[in-house]
Amino acid sequence: MLRLSVSKTWSSHKATPRTLDTRSALWREMRQEVLLRDNYTCRFCGVRSRKYMICDHIDGNPSHNDLANLGINCPLCDSIRHSGLAGIRGVLSLGVSKMSQKDINRQTLQLFDETHKVPSFSDVDSNAVIIAGHTVGYANILLTLDDHFDYDSQCNCHPMPHT
Repeated sequence: MLRLSVSKTWSSHKATPRTLDTRSALWREMRQEVLLRDNYTCRFCGVRSRKYMICDHIDGNPSHNDLANLGINCPLCDSIRHSGLAGIRGVLSLGVSKMSQKDINRQTLQLFDETHKVPSFSDVDSNAVIIAGHTVGYANILLTLDDHFDYDSQCNCHPMPHT
């Protein structure tokens, strides 16, 4: 199960700027090396795809470009990892589903691949119930919780595509 959590580091990119443009030949070469190393597999949910995968800085520092600090995220897990930004952009909702996060992600990617549109949460899981239309408010609540809060036993929530 993927754990939705937040940190205040995403807004610090201005203080720690990206040192490699993602369009540069060097970044594309490093990204390809990490994709091959990680077998095109999301480090969070285990979804494997040759399309859409994102190379991300594990420690959140966009200037720390060591290969050991780069990992692969599927688009949905990347949105979850950056839930504050995804919430601001309105691309992620929080819902209750009996599907695992891995199955939600796999179904979302499959539907996107077939239709070239982000599927609605009801297309992914017709039994899912959205409990937060945007993740910003939920992220703000998480920021107030103690580090020892047992999220897994307190909530059966899964991030879902937002349309």
